[in-house]
Amino acid sequence: MALTIDKITYYLLLLFSFLLPISRASDTIFTIYFSLFFFIYIIFNYKKCLLLKDRFFHIIMAFIAYILISILWSSNQKLGAATHYLQWFAIFGLAIYISKHIQIVDKLLTFFLAGMLISEILSYGIYFGLWSINGKDSTDPTPFMMHIDYSIYIAFAALILLNRLFSNRYTIKEKIFMAIFFVTMSGNLFINGGRTGQLAFILALIVSFFIHFRFNVKNLITVLMGAFLLIGIAFYSSKNFQIRTNQAIDDIKLMQKNNYNSSWGLRLYMWKIGSSLFKENPILGSGINSQKDLTKKYLQDNPPKSLTNWSINVIKNHHLHSQYIQTLVELGIVGIAFIIAIFYQIFKFKIIKDEFRELKYIFIVIFLVGFLPEPLFLKQFTNILFIFFISILYALDIYNKRRVC
Repeated sequence: MALTIDKITYYLLLLFSFLLPISRASDTIFTIYFSLFFFIYIIFNYKKCLLLKDRFFHIIMAFIAYILISILWSSNQKLGAATHYLQWFAIFGLAIYISKHIQIVDKLLTFFLAGMLISEILSYGIYFGLWSINGKDSTDPTPFMMHIDYSIYIAFAALILLNRLFSNRYTIKEKIFMAIFFVTMSGNLFINGGRTGQLAFILALIVSFFIHFRFNVKNLITVLMGAFLLIGIAFYSSKNFQIRTNQAIDDIKLMQKNNYNSSWGLRLYMWKIGSSLFKENPILGSGINSQKDLTKKYLQDNPPKSLTNWSINVIKNHHLHSQYIQTLVELGIVGIAFIIAIFYQIFKFKIIKDEFRELKYIFIVIFLVGFLPEPLFLKQFTNILFIFFISILYALDIYNKRRVC
């Protein structure tokens, strides 16, 4: 059987789904491929492509345009962070292709989970000292990405499995395998140091429970007790989780003494700086890529008395550890309004397929919670995860609305 462009794209998409949690290089290649797929497709199908009339399409395109325009008033007039948002063009290429091959959506999730299984095996191997990948040891068993990014991936994968366990769409044999996978995946989350994913997981777990069960006091108590039990088991069985929890408690004690030389302390200090920078240009922001320059100037004008030189260097060379604050500083209220509009449109997606409709709410919770301590759109792996899953949801939405090109 001869390979057509359509077939090649089909196999590439499955490969992309599998490599998503494994390869940084492949993520970039595939977003470029599907961005080009979108532009080439539009050139030849401009008049008949109903996607171009869709509100979500208009909002994303307007947001990307606004980010590029903001370079004009930025102190750093390079593409820089804007490239993360330019990758969003791949959403449309992926959505167009998937909407024409809607039967592929289940396979995409399966291939993604298969990639997560490989990643998990490698992670446990690092944790138990069987091997080392990229110099990682048992204190940070994340084979291919930073622990924060990895925790978001694990949280989402674990909740895909939990959602399937709650569902009546799978057989007992399938659920036995899923239950084992869910337990090992949850364990992997808590042996890693990503507290962002852990928090997102707990809150999304509660949401997942109430997607399937009636909301009442009894069920609320049940799910809260389950969450506390899970945290307790993690604390007493995972040395890494124990260490990270104790570090958080120590950080809070230091902050109470106005000492910000700690992980949480630096985050809080960056948020304080961010709130001050936001007030300088609250409507339009200071432009994409401007945050580091503004932070350095702020520290020069307001020398911190309680911070060590190491802490000052960390603040100067890092983002503001919050998607919300980062956006407010660089893109202002207009930028935040765009993000709210994007997630509102995702919330409104009309999805007939039950599993993906349920996962839509779980995914939204994971990202909105993850935005609190991390700018997930500025981190390659989490930005690609957003592109991947939103493309699937968008494809289902435009398919159901009969807006397929």
